[in-house]
Amino acid sequence: MIIKKVISKLFGLFFCALDYVWKKQDINIFGAGRGSRYFDNSKTLFEYYISQGDRAYWFYTGKKPDVVGISPDAFVQANSLYGMLIALRAKKAFACYGSLDFWLYRFSRKTVSVQLWHGIPIKKVFFGEKNLTQRKKLQYLFEISAFQYFIVSSKLEQYIISAQTGMHLDRVKVLGYPRNDNLFKSANEVIIPEVVALNSNFKKVVLFAPTFRNNDYSVFSSFNDDEWNVFFDFLKTENFLCIFRAHAVEFLQNNDDNAKRLSKYSSNVIFLGQDKYQDAQDLMVYSDILISDYSGMIPDYLLLDKPIIRFIFDEQQYDNERGVNFLQKNLPIGSAAYNMPTLIEALRQCVESTEESVAVNAFAKKMYHDNLCGKYSEKIYNYFNSLSQGKV
Repeated sequence: MIIKKVISKLFGLFFCALDYVWKKQDINIFGAGRGSRYFDNSKTLFEYYISQGDRAYWFYTGKKPDVVGISPDAFVQANSLYGMLIALRAKKAFACYGSLDFWLYRFSRKTVSVQLWHGIPIKKVFFGEKNLTQRKKLQYLFEISAFQYFIVSSKLEQYIISAQTGMHLDRVKVLGYPRNDNLFKSANEVIIPEVVALNSNFKKVVLFAPTFRNNDYSVFSSFNDDEWNVFFDFLKTENFLCIFRAHAVEFLQNNDDNAKRLSKYSSNVIFLGQDKYQDAQDLMVYSDILISDYSGMIPDYLLLDKPIIRFIFDEQQYDNERGVNFLQKNLPIGSAAYNMPTLIEALRQCVESTEESVAVNAFAKKMYHDNLCGKYSEKIYNYFNSLSQGKV
């Protein structure tokens, strides 16, 4: 294992040296999820580049994506000679998870490498995280140094990312998340087949989407079945549908079984996992209320002007183990629930006082988003095209 990692790092350095001397073309490459997933900010921006007629390629290492309206030639196997040649010619590279989004390639400063990231940080990230081991610090140092630019949505996030990565403020660009362009479409444009198949006219649709925990326990396993049954009874009484969605980390670690199991207990609950809905934007637009905790989905959901409930029964523990940038009392978003009874009461209040539930988020919305009007992909596209032309 150690030998394999050493060889991987040496290959990356070898590629970096080649990249520095290789002649560049007007090629843009994109990757996500270590090359195994087609989703998130990279996907949205890639599709925007394609729509503009630019030379854009998606790098993959797993199954080749099959996307309607996009030529198969735009999808390149990263761990191939052809993939290596495309990477060496690329003028810009966009990732949203880490350097492994492009397999083992390590770009020189001659290629503009951009970290689009995948969540506005309510929780601490990188060097801001608590209880970091020396090994984890070295890993983060390696990751951060792989990118020249980091994309954020607000000046608040710009300062957080700069402080927790060590990147200079000038390299952290307030341009917005491409994926949030998808939040500006009408709910009528979104169809969730699994919900349609239920053939029920629900009063409200609740999206229940917590983040993962470093200690491997899940929100869905933190309460016993009797407590969940009280929640399910409330959903049935009020004629609400609740969509359970486990975090990507839980999905990849096969740790979302409890969410699947619980969803079978009630006809008012449905599990829509990462296998079918890698991106959550359609679910966000379709839903009426969000229940989450420390997830980056919360700042995104603010753009929809819908009620938010933060189910933070373990806030102090989570802050001690991982760290949060703002406790709920310091930067409140929506209403807070700390157990099943308060969660049910918060849901009831969201329905009875929807306008008030949205109004409390006005300050947080402006804090987390400098631009409230969308077109984030366009802004990123224009900025980096201008940069490559020497105009900024």
